[in-house]
Amino acid sequence: MNKNLIIYFLIITSANLYSQKQYGYIITKKNDTIKCDIKVYEEGVITAYKTSIKYWINDKKNSISIDQIDQIILDDNKYSILETSYEDWSDPIDTKIINEKRIVKRINEGLNKMYEYFVVRCNYDQVPGALGDCYLVNYKAIATSKGNFLLSQGFKTTVKKAFANCPQILKNLKSKKYKRKNISDVIKDANELCN
Repeated sequence: MNKNLIIYFLIITSANLYSQKQYGYIITKKNDTIKCDIKVYEEGVITAYKTSIKYWINDKKNSISIDQIDQIILDDNKYSILETSYEDWSDPIDTKIINEKRIVKRINEGLNKMYEYFVVRCNYDQVPGALGDCYLVNYKAIATSKGNFLLSQGFKTTVKKAFANCPQILKNLKSKKYKRKNISDVIKDANELCN
């Protein structure tokens, strides 16, 4: 058997071991509701980087572009599509702004929202191209009237940018009331103080 074919088989097999189907709802931007089984990483978790969602109705496989989706509901988890941008510093001379769409789970309601998104990270085994142990890493993002911000860009910097027009949040940040671990307090306070 061809070595490349073996490696390809190992990658496909490893990737499929970690996905499953879960019953849920896809609500389109046209306000149609699709009741179906949705491909998830693990129960209640859709990973962030996809251009389309695979789903099944009566064992018939379908696909829908994330551009057509308003939200996805899996049990109590509500997912939305969030357009984000970040600075790519891989080339220090030519920093670029990268725009991406991510599938994110909504944490709260209100004008200022917090989301979390999930990324699968895998260790690579000794066999070239074969996946080892895979695990989920979750990150936070916030959406305000100023735009969408990823907390991976630095907690204080992100809060300052996101709430530049809210003096009380900036004052609380300066007095060290907020820490990365309690970002939900920032969002709660912003919804009460900054509208």
